[in-house]
Amino acid sequence: DRLEFDLVDTDPGFQPTTAHWLFSLGSELQNLGALEIDGFSQLGAQRNANPSLAPVAHTLKVEIRGPVPGTTNCILAIGSLTVRGLALGNCNQAIFMFEPGPHLVEGSHIGVDVTGLSSPAPNRMGVALGGDATIGLGTPASANVIAGNRAGGLVQLRALSRLRIQGNIIGPIASLTSTPGLQDYGIQLQGPFPDSLIGGPTAEQANTISGNAFNGILVT
Repeated sequence: DRLEFDLVDTDPGFQPTTAHWLFSLGSELQNLGALEIDGFSQLGAQRNANPSLAPVAHTLKVEIRGPVPGTTNCILAIGSLTVRGLALGNCNQAIFMFEPGPHLVEGSHIGVDVTGLSSPAPNRMGVALGGDATIGLGTPASANVIAGNRAGGLVQLRALSRLRIQGNIIGPIASLTSTPGLQDYGIQLQGPFPDSLIGGPTAEQANTISGNAFNGILVT
C-alpha cells in the first residue's frame, strides 16, 4: 500500500505560519504488510538540493506527532515500511522497526519539526532499528535530520539482518549551526548487527554526527 497526500489549506491541521499540516495521532500507526508513506507527494514539498555535507533544506509539508509525550510509538513497522518526507515528533519511538523488513527512512525529520531547526515536541527515541534497515540513501536529496530525540537518534532494539546509515545529519539541526541539546546518543548498536555500514567511501555517503550528549556512535 502507498499513502500519498493531497491536502488543502482548509483541511484540519493546517498551520498558516509554516504552510504545513500538523496531525496528532490518537494511537500508534501499525503496518502489517508493505506500506509506503510519501510526504513528498504533497504539493509544495521539495527535497533538499544542497550538496553533500552542507545544511539540509527539505521543504516538508506533513508533520505527525504522538498523542502523549514519550509514551506512544508513532509508527510500528511490523511489515515492510518506507517513510519519506515526514516530520515525526512527540513519540516514544518515532518508528519502531521489526524483523524482517526491509525498512527505509529517507528525506525526513526525526525529532525536529518541519523546519528542521527546532525540536518543540521531541521523541524519547528516534528510530528503533531492527530487521533490514536503511536510513538515508547516501544522497543529499534523501538525507534525514535526526536530532532532539532524548534517549537516542538511531537505537538498535531488535536483531538486524542488514543496516545502512548514509548521508544523514545526526545530532545537529538541519542548518548545522547548533543542536537541540536533547539527544544522548546519535547511533547506538548492541548486536547482533551483520552486514552493517555507517557512512561509506564517498562524501555523499558520509553522515554528519555531532553534538550528541554522550556518544556519537556507541557499539556494545
